Amino acid sequence: MNRRRIAWPLIVSFVAAVGFLVAAAHGADAVRITKAPYLQNAGPTAITVQYEASAPADGQVRYGVGALGSTAAAQLFEKVEYAEGGKDSQVKDGKAKGSQAEGSQVKDSQVTVYLYRARLTGLKPGTEYQYQVVHGGVSAPAKTFRTWPEQADRVTFIAYGDTRTRPDKHRAVAQNFARHDPAFILNVGDLITDGNQYWRWDHEFFEAVADVMDHVPMIFARGNHEKSDKNLLRLFDMPDGRTWSSFTYGPVHVVVLDNYIDRDEVLTWLAKDLAASTAPWKIVLAHEPAFNFSGHVSESGRKTFLPILERTGVDVFVTGHSHEYERFAPLARVGPALEPKVPVSAGADAKAARHPMTFITSGGGGAPPCPAAPESDILLKSVSKYHYCVFTVDRETLRMQAFTSDGKDLDAFTITKKDGRYDQAYMAQAKPMEAAILAQGLIRLEAGLDGGAKAKDADAEMSGKVRFTGLAEPATVEARLAEVSAKAYAMDPVTVTAKPGEEPVLSVKVRPGQGTARPALRLVLTARVGQIQQSRETADIGWPKPGQKRKIAKSEEEEK
Repeated sequence: MNRRRIAWPLIVSFVAAVGFLVAAAHGADAVRITKAPYLQNAGPTAITVQYEASAPADGQVRYGVGALGSTAAAQLFEKVEYAEGGKDSQVKDGKAKGSQAEGSQVKDSQVTVYLYRARLTGLKPGTEYQYQVVHGGVSAPAKTFRTWPEQADRVTFIAYGDTRTRPDKHRAVAQNFARHDPAFILNVGDLITDGNQYWRWDHEFFEAVADVMDHVPMIFARGNHEKSDKNLLRLFDMPDGRTWSSFTYGPVHVVVLDNYIDRDEVLTWLAKDLAASTAPWKIVLAHEPAFNFSGHVSESGRKTFLPILERTGVDVFVTGHSHEYERFAPLARVGPALEPKVPVSAGADAKAARHPMTFITSGGGGAPPCPAAPESDILLKSVSKYHYCVFTVDRETLRMQAFTSDGKDLDAFTITKKDGRYDQAYMAQAKPMEAAILAQGLIRLEAGLDGGAKAKDADAEMSGKVRFTGLAEPATVEARLAEVSAKAYAMDPVTVTAKPGEEPVLSVKVRPGQGTARPALRLVLTARVGQIQQSRETADIGWPKPGQKRKIAKSEEEEK
């Protein structure tokens, strides 16, 4: 695919980053384009151009192949009033609800802007176009875009996310994108600190990617920091006006999920969409991971999305939420899988749950990094750095390369598939999904035991909930003293059984051993389901003082 590469400057001027404040010199009331035109909702024969202006006026998009010979009207679809720098994005009747000026007139801080969209249709597939926005006599610089092909044997795209908090770090990541010439960009969400606050969007997001989204469409999953979907649906032309969707580009079918909408209609749509796809590769995008050993230790969707993804042959699941990079070994069920909440048709059945899936967490787009987790035969790569992922996919090969914000290699893997079957090298890496569920459950249990440790008389007691979300069979977990602690302490091993859907409490009582030395206490936790076993030696749990209940140290990024 021969697309013209556009050189992006390493340092973008304020004018370009904000979206060029071009005005006819008629004083303070001059019309300005306050958000640079950017691309949305792309396809082979249509694309949306969206922008924001300081005043209502006749707007149009001129476009064409080689020359700007065609024109599409830009439609005003929403007027937005907000308090600049306030705590709430909405200003109504001159009052800022919840802002610093609540209950009083908002004067200098009140801002009114106007959102415009132009849907360009009847385009030629796989063709490069020029386009230019003209609003109230103000002309934006001409840009280019390329329509998607009707058929494609190969595609390159980027996935990344959690761009909030540090727009300078986000910019450092985004300035690498041009060299990969992506057809589209997937963003796993958490675009800004608080998506309900409209005034944040310019500085925290659009400034960093003004020269990216003007010629490459970006597709978003909703993150928890987006809060409601109101500003997402304002600022981005999402298909069918909703926060979940799918599309196919050549050999890849992409599904975008919303972790924060738990309705059977979405699951029914998901099951039908994935079962109907005949694309060689299926990739799912969401914000919160189903498997995640660091950061939030998320296990989202294991009872809702995951049983459907397992049965419909999804190859890769890309998420964010935890601010680091993780790649798991291909995970496939060995024992019984959870039954989906909705029917899964088109020949998908429980046998398809043996289909391995690669889980990637890519939350390094700008939010403060969290510590990486120890790597293992289940978690193959874990790195705490700002980064992005580049996928290059043809009909038989999927290659992913992760790069740091300064362009250095971070990780890479390749999957080969012929006639719908993975190559032996990929299958040899596969691990039981149950093993990953047990391992993550032990990580959570360790945190609970450490945080719940308290002194009672001369003994120490601790307890934590046992949770193995996603198992369809009972699992047991045992706690005993680690060898390093056996000389200083004594305890009776404790075992509990967790049935599917239950969260029993494991309680441990540790007694002082001989002597007065009280070195840090360590336990060995062992979980089993069927023939699968996972063990974990805890970090030091220090002996608590009488009457003291220990607290887990939380990073500033840990959220409830």
